[in-house]
Parts: sequence; C-alpha cells; structure tokens
Amino acid sequence: MGNISYSAYLNHLTIGFIVTKIAVSYIGCSSNKFLLIFVMMLLLVFGISSFSYKYIEQPSQRLARKLIKEVSYNSPVIKISLCFAAALPFCLFLIYRVVQHFF
Repeated sequence: MGNISYSAYLNHLTIGFIVTKIAVSYIGCSSNKFLLIFVMMLLLVFGISSFSYKYIEQPSQRLARKLIKEVSYNSPVIKISLCFAAALPFCLFLIYRVVQHFF
C-alpha cells in the first residue's frame, strides 16, 4: 500500500465519481448495494493505482533521475518536459469535464 498510496490519492476521486455514476444508473441506489459499489470502487482504485505506479510513476522517476544527472537545465529536453508538466493539470481537468459531461 505504501508504494501506491500517492497514485491511490490521485485516482480515488475520479474513479469513485465514475463508478458511482455508472453503478447508480445501472443497479440503482440502496443501502444494501452501497457495499457492492464501495467494493467495486476499492478494487478499481487499487488496480489502477498499482498499474499507474508500475508503468507511469516508476519509469518517470527513473527518467527524472537520469535527466538530472545527464542533462543541463537549458537543454530543449528539459524545456519540453516542463511544458508537458505544466500542461498535465489542464489535460486532467479536460478529461474530468468530458467524463462529467457524459455521466
């Protein structure tokens, strides 16, 4: 849990929102179905967080360590990386709005 805790923190709200919207629309909302929805959400959060830790977070950390050792801060690689890092929150916001629109 310690390794994926940051990924879980980042993913839980979006996954919870999507699972809740889909589950309520298909199976309804009652107190006995709440536990089923919660377990589905929990499994998805852990699964997606484990995936994002292994295939996104760890490779990104290795790349960052390599770039810090080898590349000067005035290089085009660093400038492009900073642009992507600055654009990431906006892209996540757009994804959230699209999901919100359809659900």
